[in-house]
Amino acid sequence: MKKTQSSNQKSTLEMDGGARKWMYKYIHKNYWKVAGFMEFEDLLQEGYLCYYATKDRYYDNAEKYNNVPVENINHLMTLFQRSLFSQIVDLAKKRTKFAAETPSDDLSSSDLLPAVEDSTIIAHAPEPIQKILRALMNKPEELRKSYAIKQGRRETTNERLCALANLDATRYNLPQMIRDYLV
Repeated sequence: MKKTQSSNQKSTLEMDGGARKWMYKYIHKNYWKVAGFMEFEDLLQEGYLCYYATKDRYYDNAEKYNNVPVENINHLMTLFQRSLFSQIVDLAKKRTKFAAETPSDDLSSSDLLPAVEDSTIIAHAPEPIQKILRALMNKPEELRKSYAIKQGRRETTNERLCALANLDATRYNLPQMIRDYLV
């Protein structure tokens, strides 16, 4: 692709239609990764920034950055795609870090425990369900931990809940018991 511009050529500042269409579809498909951290329109702006930064770095001013100039628009598109993939992954990591650093509730579990213990739903629940609910109220952070991997097998939800309630996972299926009790 030549950098010369004739009167009937598009401005070098415009994103071509194929890149714009691909960017919109890709962002629409992957917005869930950063939802709650930024708005859809802001992510579109990030996409435009990626395109123009890539174009500047590898097409318009390649010599300035000691890069080999891109002569093929397909190569530029591939570089743009890689750049946007990386940008969304970086934003998703920031969202995860941000969510981990911000407290989810203003209420502590100790504030809620008396209400839970006095609840008629819990008072009439079977003993295993009472145990797990009390354990979760005392140690809610335990449920947020990553699942353990032992001998190449991930810990199941039932194993996690039974361990929290000090119950035998082979005797109890706590997730199913909770569903059956609450329905």
